[in-house]
Amino acid sequence: MMIFLKNIICPEKKCRAVVELVAAEGKFPPYSEVRTCSLQKAEKGILCLQACLTSPSVIQAPFTVMRSDSLRVCLTGFEKPAGEKRGRATTMSLLAETIRLMQEELGDDLGKMRLEGLVVGVFFTGVKLTGKFAGMARTPIEELSEAVCCPGSAARMPDAGRLKQQKVSDLMQWALDANVLKAAVGVATLNALSHCLWEKKGFSGCKVIEAKDAFDLLDFTRARRVALVGAFSPYIRQIERMGLDLAVVEKNPQVLRGEAAKYFHPAEDASKILSHADVVILTGSTIVNHTIDDLLSLVRRNCQVAIVGPTASLAPQSFFNRGVSLMGGMRITDPDNTLRVLAEGGSGHHIDGKYGKKVVFVPLG
Repeated sequence: MMIFLKNIICPEKKCRAVVELVAAEGKFPPYSEVRTCSLQKAEKGILCLQACLTSPSVIQAPFTVMRSDSLRVCLTGFEKPAGEKRGRATTMSLLAETIRLMQEELGDDLGKMRLEGLVVGVFFTGVKLTGKFAGMARTPIEELSEAVCCPGSAARMPDAGRLKQQKVSDLMQWALDANVLKAAVGVATLNALSHCLWEKKGFSGCKVIEAKDAFDLLDFTRARRVALVGAFSPYIRQIERMGLDLAVVEKNPQVLRGEAAKYFHPAEDASKILSHADVVILTGSTIVNHTIDDLLSLVRRNCQVAIVGPTASLAPQSFFNRGVSLMGGMRITDPDNTLRVLAEGGSGHHIDGKYGKKVVFVPLG
């Protein structure tokens, strides 16, 4: 008997899940059993028709072979074979590595921190921690099929109204949760903790450039093909002016309008597009929806890789180890006004220059 751990989009619920599938050794696919599913763990009582056993998208998804009965779902992150990774070989997800870094570097200070404010806005989620440290993360509303159903949406955040009672050390673990709404809260918490670590100890092996956009620090002089994962209109216009071959990998074709629609490629084309690009720009949304590890594994070694947006404000060491060239995020300087703006439907555009400023993390050497 073989056991396979997969990070998938559930064919029934249309949201991300980590599943443990069972098959007879040497006789897969199809799979014979769903042994464990993170969605069922997160939402007890969910009706599951086990469509993932025969779904082509699940069968074709990357996997880790596991022969033992142990399973760490949404606790240490999705594991993949070390040989598939770009950069330093590792079997721990980027978010799991970042959580471990916070535990090791902040130590006892982590236990003293408290959640002082939280907003799950339409476009961004924001948290404020003890010491006026704050962080943001993209709210993945487009991935919430329950957004039109009150009982379903309530299940996404069952502890709403009581989250200030949660330990910060527990909230940061939410970054690994298959529930993308909880993942946004977890990533925002990790961004706030990263700000804390930056002020207390700094980031080793990293140069910080403030008040700069990450795009301006990329070198396009020898680039021919540029891949953008996530439609980011300002970058599309700048790349157009350079006359480079542009491909935008995006789940929703409707976000690319007018002339920009010609650059659209569905998510299924990611492998083909990223493996041939000279420059790859990933939006921070890929961190929240847990696609970042798989996407980086598709990029060739000599490619420049940037992760951009307020969500990409995490401690950068683990990302640099995977071959990321730079990270362009946001340092929040006024947490209270930032949460107010996010609660009113604001985004990074409303924060930059008023209640926060752009920062770029670049590896030394």
